[in-house]
Amino acid sequence: MDLSKITVLDVIVYIDRYLLSIDTAAELEEYLGEILDIAVPANKNFVQELLERWQQRHCKVNEPAVNCAKVCLR
Repeated sequence: MDLSKITVLDVIVYIDRYLLSIDTAAELEEYLGEILDIAVPANKNFVQELLERWQQRHCKVNEPAVNCAKVCLR
């Protein structure tokens, strides 16, 4: 792929697809920690809220309890 032809939209679509493919809260937390600096309060709040919403959505569908445990950012 020619990097000069990649647009911001392409990157957003890639990230969106990857986020939707994540199966566990731990994996989601790890990925977000790699792309965001959670030492920044706004980023930490965003990640925490996203994890909480992810858990609410995924825990409704017979998800193993270990995947639905409350995630605490380190």
